[in-house]
Amino acid sequence: MTGSGARYLFAFGAASGAVLCIVGALTDLGGLMQALAAAGLFWLALPLGAMAICIAHGLTGGAWGRATDVPVRALLATLPAALLPFAVILAAGPEHVFAWIDPPADLRHHLADKRFYLDQGFLTARFVLHAVIWIGLAWALGAWRTGFRPDRGLAAAGAVLWALSVTFFSFDWVMSLDPHWYSDVLGVVCMAAFTAPAMAAALLLSLLGETPMDRGVRDFATLLLGVLLIWVFTSFVQFLIIWMANLPHEIGWYLDRAAGGWRVVTVAMTALFFAVPVLLLAMPAGRQSRRAVRLAAGAVLFGHLLQSLWLVLPSLHHKGPALFWQTPAALLTVGGLAGLSGSLHYRRNAGGGGAE
Repeated sequence: MTGSGARYLFAFGAASGAVLCIVGALTDLGGLMQALAAAGLFWLALPLGAMAICIAHGLTGGAWGRATDVPVRALLATLPAALLPFAVILAAGPEHVFAWIDPPADLRHHLADKRFYLDQGFLTARFVLHAVIWIGLAWALGAWRTGFRPDRGLAAAGAVLWALSVTFFSFDWVMSLDPHWYSDVLGVVCMAAFTAPAMAAALLLSLLGETPMDRGVRDFATLLLGVLLIWVFTSFVQFLIIWMANLPHEIGWYLDRAAGGWRVVTVAMTALFFAVPVLLLAMPAGRQSRRAVRLAAGAVLFGHLLQSLWLVLPSLHHKGPALFWQTPAALLTVGGLAGLSGSLHYRRNAGGGGAE
């Protein structure tokens, strides 16, 4: 990720993905918008999760923050690129993602009490507000200043802003994709779901090469285990509340994800995002093994990819084969741009010191 060859690879990926996205826009604009929504959720989780890590280290300190400072801030530096797909959706075709923008007659009555919040202009305003908050927080937390640790007051204020903004973002870009569905717990689920893959990516970057694992990296792997446990607990609570209530407009969200091939995705996502990494990291010997930590982190990232698709695509009920190649194209485009910005930051600061 740090050499000029990697940057050329990222640039090539972004360019080739962009060409495919242009073809997708000309052949099936709706499919492209929906693919961008899933790809955007995958890539945005990494800088938002990195932001949570910076905030947590500002509040608590610890060797784990110093050991992972450079990769975490490289992930945070990808924020502008990760916001791009959402801006494209809002500018080019939000009606292809949000059914409530131009609802059919049978949906209008259901939306009568939600029209104030489910408004296209208000959605755009909220996204702009979230982007401003996150970019401001990234700058205040020292996203582009390796070795900077915010004071506890700033970190505490940042924690409140981060939690609120991530919660409302999840309402907008996950919950409102199915206007019938509602969950009080979704914001907390997404906080853990965004933080875990950022921690996994930071671990993989911290373990580049064959240098011995220090205590900070082992502590960070332990923290990842804790975040995964929070994710599975909150996800189960959300499922249990909805399943026990057994309301058609709520339980349909899970039924969509238990139908057809999505059932396989659900099982694979749970295995990769939770079962495999927990089994690898639960014992101290696993957290002290470079190979086990790498495998656990890689499993979390693959599970995060499946989870991003799982959260978005079943709610959209897209018909047609275009989505199957447009989604990789969107992932490639945004990933290439994010990789460019992150690798430049990583290369510039890899030789610097950690946070104090």
